[in-house]
Amino acid sequence: MENYELTEEEQKLLDKLDLEEYLDGLEELRLLNHKGLRSLSMEELVRYRKIEREMDLLTDNVAKYDFLRKLFHPFLMGVFHLYHKINHIKIKTYGTIPKTNRPIIFCPTHIGMYDVEILLQVLGVKNHVYLFSADEEGMYRTFDGLIFDLNGVKYVDPEDKYDRQIGYETNVALLRHGKNVYWNAEGTWNLTESTVVLPLHKSIIEAALATKAVILPMAIEQIDGEKGHTFLVNIGSFLDPSALIKDATEENIIDLTDCLRSEMAALKMQLWPHVSRDCIGEDYYEEYLNKRIAEWPFYNTDIIRGRIFNPEGHVKESEVMGPILKLEIGKHNAFLARVRENYKKYHEKDVW
Repeated sequence: MENYELTEEEQKLLDKLDLEEYLDGLEELRLLNHKGLRSLSMEELVRYRKIEREMDLLTDNVAKYDFLRKLFHPFLMGVFHLYHKINHIKIKTYGTIPKTNRPIIFCPTHIGMYDVEILLQVLGVKNHVYLFSADEEGMYRTFDGLIFDLNGVKYVDPEDKYDRQIGYETNVALLRHGKNVYWNAEGTWNLTESTVVLPLHKSIIEAALATKAVILPMAIEQIDGEKGHTFLVNIGSFLDPSALIKDATEENIIDLTDCLRSEMAALKMQLWPHVSRDCIGEDYYEEYLNKRIAEWPFYNTDIIRGRIFNPEGHVKESEVMGPILKLEIGKHNAFLARVRENYKKYHEKDVW
């Protein structure tokens, strides 16, 4: 390091990296071997990867090993196909993926931990994508995390505003390089009982505008069986923000974000007639919720609730119905007594 002069950006990164026990300068940050990474605690590893993501963005190295990832992609599709067959997982697809020579942002609904592998199989061998995913601490040093990494994944810490910006700019850089991105714009699993699609983050529209990318809305439903699961996937049509928005004001971007959400909701509702109501029992929702959470113990309902995006003007059910719990019931409003009691019992459960 004696003859190496740090750039301002590199010095900034080193100043932020509080890992002196393992790292002693920029060269070690670049060349830290697998043994060194294994010696880091999970908290240190997450911090290290954040710095690594920022450095990759600063050096325009967001698509490193892209050639190898594309070589691995057909093998990964074969692994998924075999795994799903062994575990009695069936996939029924409605619609086909349109063709284009422009980068694609695949924007599916998000219902649980199986979404990514199911939709990757639906996209097939010809459509390699970079995954945009949260919860890196739940993926590092796991087999699923290895598969994500071999495919190509860009993690983001939803609670870190700066890292969210790095994640957005990384997606923009990937799209500018002609790569496809898998982006769950809802931001978290939708386990609500009645909201078809959660409010979307407008950054997905902003990224498409900045890169002339097209967005492909998709919807997925999961049906649990005695053996395995059945997944229904509905593929929509391209949404082209650069053709639809001439003046990229915030109002226009938000309006188009709402249009994308409506498209996703329509795709979702088109799947419902294919679901037999015979499988929907009295306690179906509570059982469904518990099964989804049990599939990945890293998640819980508090984490999911905390990540639901609530844009300005979006009215939550609790804001509408919550005051009913504080009412004093008398002759003038006795008709509300049963409503309040039912609402109270309902929200004693761990539901939305």
